Amino acid sequence: MIPVIYFQHHILMFLIAAPMALLIGSYMKRFNRHLCTHDGSLREFNLMDLEFPSNVKDIPNIIRGIYKLKAEDQCDSVIKALRKHLYIDYLFMPAIYGAIFLLCMYAAHKLAAFPVEQGFFASLAWLQLLAWVLDIYENGQLLGYIRPDIGYEIPAGKHRFFVIIVWAKWVIALAGLTCALMMMLYFWLTGQFGV
Repeated sequence: MIPVIYFQHHILMFLIAAPMALLIGSYMKRFNRHLCTHDGSLREFNLMDLEFPSNVKDIPNIIRGIYKLKAEDQCDSVIKALRKHLYIDYLFMPAIYGAIFLLCMYAAHKLAAFPVEQGFFASLAWLQLLAWVLDIYENGQLLGYIRPDIGYEIPAGKHRFFVIIVWAKWVIALAGLTCALMMMLYFWLTGQFGV
């Protein structure tokens, strides 16, 4: 039996966590406009380009391209923006995964009469902790790559593991959010939304 935690103020806690996640997320987006690299030509990039590299050379090419920027102050600006984005992401993580956890636990609590469904939502809630850990690992890896001496490519096994971690994090978070929001809609349409 997967534990279901009952919070007296599920929705209120969610209404604190979700706006915090949105506020921190919008602040992080400010740093995206500073991100550019020179890998063949000058181009902009965002964190998704680092999270979902198409091959083992993508991340090293982007990072090396930052250090190839002609103006030294532009290189410093991009490195600072990228690091700030990744460090602020550590504040974003508890807010977003906490919000999804609360929604899933609320659904699990409301489905007490249906043990299978309750177990499903409780599982989705607890899996948000795993997604959070995977996100921490991902950020640690990306912060470790931000250095001028990054090799020509990341070893294939390490690259594969990184890609699996990123995909697992996104699948867990999106599955929890989507399923919980659909249940919230169901509870609202059937008039069961209250505590």
